[in-house]
Amino acid sequence: MDKYRDPIQRGLLLHTLALETLFQEIANVIKSLCEERINIMAERVFGEISTKAKVALRAFFRGLMCYVLRPPKDIDEKFS
Repeated sequence: MDKYRDPIQRGLLLHTLALETLFQEIANVIKSLCEERINIMAERVFGEISTKAKVALRAFFRGLMCYVLRPPKDIDEKFS
């Protein structure tokens, strides 16, 4: 999370995600990388690669991305 506290790193992430709508090759790489990482994490965290495990991880990471991109104003940074 420290990496994306840096506005430059955050901007690069957003720019890369925006490019996937313009370039199918970038979209394919991001999709493949995400699916591969989710499967690895599902196996490590839940001991299996199931739909339920993958949905739980994707929900967690969506929340985490929201937190990184738009940090909450009501939570002191020392707690994050």
